[in-house]
Amino acid sequence: MFRLVSVECYGCRYKGKPNTYYDDNTKRPVFNQCGHSLCTECAEVFHNCPICDKEIQTIENFTARSLLDDYKRDAMRIFKNWWNATGNERETCTRCYEPCENLRLCLSCYSSKLDFIVVYGEENEQKPWMNSEMRQERRKQIEAFRDKSLYSETDPDADPEEIELKIYFHCDFSLFANLACCSSCILDHHGDHLVNTREELEPIMDVFKQSAAKVAVGFLTDQINQMKSSCKIKMMRLHRTCEILSHFANNYFRSPDGNPRVPDIHISRRSALNKFFKLLPWDNLDGITRGDVDEIIENLEYQMSNLNCSEECHCSEIWDEMQLSFYRNQIEREFARVIEELNNQKIIKCSFPELKFQKTRGEAIQMSKLKLPLIYTVFCWNYKNENLCGMFDNLNHKPCRCPNCKKPSCLECLESTKRCPFCGVLYESIPTEYEPEISNETLDLVNFYKNNFLELLIEWWHCDASKLGFCLQCNSFSNDLEICVFCELDQKPSALRTNTMGPYHRSDSLFYNFRGLKTLPIRWQCADCNQQLIENWVHNSCEDSVLNGVSWKRGCSHLNSRVSFCKLIREDGCSFKVIGLKEIQKYETAMKVSTIGLIHKIAEVAIKEQVFCEFEKMQFLKTLGMLTTRMHQCFLNSRKPHSQKMEISNQLEQFQTKWLNYQDNQTKCDCSLNETENRGKYRKKRKVFLKSFKDQLTDICPFKSCGDAGNSYNFDDEEAGEEYEIFWSQTWSL
Repeated sequence: MFRLVSVECYGCRYKGKPNTYYDDNTKRPVFNQCGHSLCTECAEVFHNCPICDKEIQTIENFTARSLLDDYKRDAMRIFKNWWNATGNERETCTRCYEPCENLRLCLSCYSSKLDFIVVYGEENEQKPWMNSEMRQERRKQIEAFRDKSLYSETDPDADPEEIELKIYFHCDFSLFANLACCSSCILDHHGDHLVNTREELEPIMDVFKQSAAKVAVGFLTDQINQMKSSCKIKMMRLHRTCEILSHFANNYFRSPDGNPRVPDIHISRRSALNKFFKLLPWDNLDGITRGDVDEIIENLEYQMSNLNCSEECHCSEIWDEMQLSFYRNQIEREFARVIEELNNQKIIKCSFPELKFQKTRGEAIQMSKLKLPLIYTVFCWNYKNENLCGMFDNLNHKPCRCPNCKKPSCLECLESTKRCPFCGVLYESIPTEYEPEISNETLDLVNFYKNNFLELLIEWWHCDASKLGFCLQCNSFSNDLEICVFCELDQKPSALRTNTMGPYHRSDSLFYNFRGLKTLPIRWQCADCNQQLIENWVHNSCEDSVLNGVSWKRGCSHLNSRVSFCKLIREDGCSFKVIGLKEIQKYETAMKVSTIGLIHKIAEVAIKEQVFCEFEKMQFLKTLGMLTTRMHQCFLNSRKPHSQKMEISNQLEQFQTKWLNYQDNQTKCDCSLNETENRGKYRKKRKVFLKSFKDQLTDICPFKSCGDAGNSYNFDDEEAGEEYEIFWSQTWSL
């Protein structure tokens, strides 16, 4: 059991690093003259050995290095040796390196590294220990430790002189394995010191078994993480099998009898690989035998030996493709389903159903061309006067990742005292020395939308509402959006309404409040969000639908990230009704109304940046405003919707033709010349002048010229023409 410490660095363990195992790169083992080893990183940091406090003097130990290399080549063998050990194996002395039955630790030499508990044993009438000078000396030594003890238990009715003292200690597993010696070495180097007995070591052995389990499982997992395969299914299945094995192995020694003692059946372990894998509950270990674990070990060995034996497959390509196409939930769910169905089957070929998944793959590729569902991700979802903070840009509204959840908010909000709209953390709690991390992916998406805003607008107008579903919580496309009814009705303004007064009841009918849909996307969540998956699993795991006398209701998670002027209603979230958006009437209309403002803002920003002529800019913005107004009216007007949609579609085509003509025939326009110091005072007057012509039936800017004041616009209105010439001559005379 204690041999496992040779695969990890105690210095990394002492500093609390997540990875404590040696490798061939930055954590190569370095051996010290004191007999202990550290990794190359720790050897440069520590001046004294963290185990024995002696000065670090590195030496070359070819035997130990060869042993470590042998361990790394066959991590499974190390794990199997630990798993099959009976607990009575001979251990190796850390001084003479000879096998011995029982290891001993000098408590006197290493008292500063240990925690002690001194207790009185049972009263012994014959007092056999009184006849031994060695035992009397040991009693005196233990009494000296009473001042260092964390706890000292004394029986007030007993005579202390007639009761034998015992000392128990708490020690780190790796520290004990590096310091414990055999009986011969203890006599040679610690002859007159206080040394633990076998009885005093028994209480801590269960803790050592748990620590050994973590080391053995961690080393195996670390070696599997370094394995590579072109087949994503095989690689994920290998990691999943290792995850299940580590779950059972780590918990096998949680109690002395090997049986878990967890009072609440709802405590479970979520997978770190894929959120769609079944949760591993703590209460299922009663039915797990060593034979079941042996079967898992055998399956894991088979998968490791056949990891690269499959024919050429495309599952890795499909995985990457779907991840980039914001179909993360769909591909993760399919991978989890395939792996769970395989169970312990021994396969060589990739088992991913490419043909069955082809339809979903085609939809993802098609939607990734314009990235329509991602429109929610280019806006900062903090509120200002009930409106969104704004669209990300490369100035004050740069998309900066939240230090907590790594999701983007604008730089202005990050430097203020607002909350993160996703995780709810207060930005004022962020350290002042924190350097904001700019999301370049979001900036690239903003530029993509601005360059393709017209195609985006047309695609949005013609698409179904199901194509607009996107969950900001898990950053994935979804058709199963949900909202917590209780929390939403408490929101001001709310996206839902009822026809009844007072508290909401399950029998009440729900309707969309179209005036409150502007901020709905930050509050909806999909059925595949982590919180929802856990709630569903707990609900299905309960034997009945009543928990603590209360009928079970699925919970929500959006309260944890509530933004705006609304404060958190409950810190623990709520456990009231969650309803799918599709279950409420006029779902398609609600999805369109909740996104029309985002589409309009993208198009507006694009026009302002790409059109340099002030007159034509006003014309485009006017047309855009009329289009979005008619679209909004069309959604809310149930009369003659088909004819209105045809009319708007024709206007969109005309707008597209006009935009393409502008892109092809851009000419120099003096109305957009850069302002000089003198010409700046005419800026407001020029804008007023341009606005007076925006309603005339013309597409030509009054200031269009080749830089010559004589080449002016011909007005039908003589008075307007004279005013134009006077203003033009005054401007150019400067």
